[in-house]
Amino acid sequence: MVKKGKSAKRNQIAMVTMIRLILLAVGLIVDISISTRYVLQREFTETFADFSFSYARMVADKIDGDAVERYIESGETDAYYDDVQLTMQGMVDHAELRYLYVVVPEETGLVYVWDAQMNHAPRPLLDKWEYSGNYPSEGAKLAYQTGQEQFYAYHYKGMDIATAITPVFDSDGRVAAIVEADILMPRIHTATRDVLTSVLFYVALILLVTIPMFYYFTRKRILVPLEKLSKAATGMVGYLDKEEAISIDIHTGDEIEQVARDFEEMDRKLLAYVRENSSITAENERIETELNMAAAIQANMLPRAYPAFPNRPEFEICAMMEPAKEVGGDFYDYFMVDEDHLAMVVADTSGKGVPAALFSMIAKTLLKMCTQTRLSPERVLAEVNASLCENNEEEMFVTVWLGVLEISTGELTYADAGHERLLLYQNGAWRILPKAGGIALAALTPEELELVDDAAKSHNQTIQLNPGDAVFQYTDGVTEAAMTDRTLFGEDRLLEAANSAPSAKPEEFLPYIRAQIDAFVQGAPQTDDITMLGVQFNGSENNT
Repeated sequence: MVKKGKSAKRNQIAMVTMIRLILLAVGLIVDISISTRYVLQREFTETFADFSFSYARMVADKIDGDAVERYIESGETDAYYDDVQLTMQGMVDHAELRYLYVVVPEETGLVYVWDAQMNHAPRPLLDKWEYSGNYPSEGAKLAYQTGQEQFYAYHYKGMDIATAITPVFDSDGRVAAIVEADILMPRIHTATRDVLTSVLFYVALILLVTIPMFYYFTRKRILVPLEKLSKAATGMVGYLDKEEAISIDIHTGDEIEQVARDFEEMDRKLLAYVRENSSITAENERIETELNMAAAIQANMLPRAYPAFPNRPEFEICAMMEPAKEVGGDFYDYFMVDEDHLAMVVADTSGKGVPAALFSMIAKTLLKMCTQTRLSPERVLAEVNASLCENNEEEMFVTVWLGVLEISTGELTYADAGHERLLLYQNGAWRILPKAGGIALAALTPEELELVDDAAKSHNQTIQLNPGDAVFQYTDGVTEAAMTDRTLFGEDRLLEAANSAPSAKPEEFLPYIRAQIDAFVQGAPQTDDITMLGVQFNGSENNT
């Protein structure tokens, strides 16, 4: 029963292959028919257009437009009129034109000035013909009104006609009449049919020869080898249980043989994997344990107690960091420089995982050490940049916002090294402050920074905080939090969420913003570390 099922599947593949080849052939024939017919008809039509325009223009060049107006007003002919008539009739007889006429279009028909026809007497001066059939009356009117040439190919009373329309101008440059040259196009269909028939005959002949050859080649070089690959795949589990290598008898000399060799190589690697699986599992458990320890160490290095400074009622501060992986590249810090100065740091290291976490801890330590020397934020960033650039072979960098709050006055001095824009709460509303400039630390060496425009470097910025004012800083994991369709949370939504928060107190404000982000992403996985820090100034004895 199994063999019969496999045979049926093989025959099904062969049948499907043949049907697809036939459908491909039919599609090719249809495509060739349509494209060839279109190209031939276009070329034939352009040829007839050039031919009819050449005679229409010759007549237009010969005719005196002022004489046309005179004939229309008087209704009488003269020797010049007869000369033009003979010339036009000669053109018709020589070139086998169907019609060649000079007319003035009106609303309901044409008023003839000159007329020459094949095998028919010409219409007399001022004879009127009412529009009928598919005659392009709008084109004639358009040429008469605008003075622009027109061309139409149409079917009229059993005839395929190509009509070229050329205006005749008087001495004042006005259109006095139009010349129409009509030529029959009886050969356009027969010629197209003859060429198309020949093309399709040879295409069909080629397909009749190549399809069986292609099918034979496909069966021998593809279908049979695929059957052998299928048998090998079916028996792979049994070979793995026996710890025996698979050998596939395919020697086609092409990609399928390469697949067979790759399959054999995969089988050998699977055998090796099975043998080493126990040790690999143990190694993975060890790595997972170490990552958990690294995450715990990183979390313990960040200040998390709340209230952070219970004996300092002049301010309230709170921060949080959620890594996208076990460990992250974001970090924050806050600490007292002295009794009157509170330092705050929010930073984002390039990359993720363990390398970013290690670089972050180095940067955090350097920032704290330099800040505690009471240097200004601008100078701290410069000193730390120089230290981080040493032996930075991995070319990692970190964006940093560093602020120092003078508690006695409420003056906040900060500097920015390529970080996100700061949010300030004053007078009952949040707003985003302008970008403070600055380049990420370790992105450029001190020597390279010397060549950078001064406006792009980190500079001290100052904000005067009054009792009740607050600031909020964060990393790009907040604004770049995304829904499944990659729509970002963005600064505008962040500002909107901030102003909808019930309180500016950090312990209430930060969880509210995090909840707004979660509601926005609608369960989409977190792709970047999310870090937030908020501080509210309550005032001191000097400013209360």
